Amino acid sequence: MHRQGDPLLLYNSWDTAVAKVLAEEGVPAVATGSWAMAAAHGYEDGESITLDFVLRIVERICATVSVPVSVDFEGGYASPPCRACRKHPQNHPRRGRGDQF
Repeated sequence: MHRQGDPLLLYNSWDTAVAKVLAEEGVPAVATGSWAMAAAHGYEDGESITLDFVLRIVERICATVSVPVSVDFEGGYASPPCRACRKHPQNHPRRGRGDQF
């Protein structure tokens, strides 16, 4: 998706309706922003929205569009930042390489 001279522009979505409109307009990918998702659901930015709620929103967005979705997980919701990966190991970038997390 990254090509020299043709930068990838990511449009921000905070829910399925916005993601669907963006995808229908032909964007190559959709992104989520932590502030936008939090604010749209009445939370402050800074991981005050729970990881489980973020994942439910993201799952719905992914089920609604056929383009790739980039997710802003802020600080990773944990220390170390791989808690999200332990909770959803099928999404871990090193899956299948024998790494333990």
